[in-house]
Amino acid sequence: MNKLLEIVFTIVGAFSVLLNFYSLIKSSRKLYLYGLCSYSFLTIITESIAYYNNRASYHFLMVCLFAIQFALAYPNENSHRNDNPAARKLISKIGLSFLMVNIAAAIIAFKVEKIAPIQFAYFYVGFILALFYLIYKRVSTEVLH
Repeated sequence: MNKLLEIVFTIVGAFSVLLNFYSLIKSSRKLYLYGLCSYSFLTIITESIAYYNNRASYHFLMVCLFAIQFALAYPNENSHRNDNPAARKLISKIGLSFLMVNIAAAIIAFKVEKIAPIQFAYFYVGFILALFYLIYKRVSTEVLH
């Protein structure tokens, strides 16, 4: 990867992770989704470049997974509402799918792909920790109420 692109992608990735953590502090679902969307878009770009360079099939798979994550996480006024039980269950399943996609991406970034800079793997870990926090928060409030 070009050094300039690496620096730009690192700044955008770090901003996305920090936005994600800030949204947890402020309990802002919309900010959280913007952070997740921006990093998903960044992953789509980087994996597309990697696929163009070496044609490894897992790059194409990662592009597809993060395109789906981007589409599901895109914040708008009509999605992710808690006013009915079916929507709440669907939101939980979507959150678990986000968790699985980011765990898979972290494993690939740490173990399989040695070309990518290591900070991108740590960005995935940041999103995984944020998702675990949200799961903990959701389970603890459902148990208490």
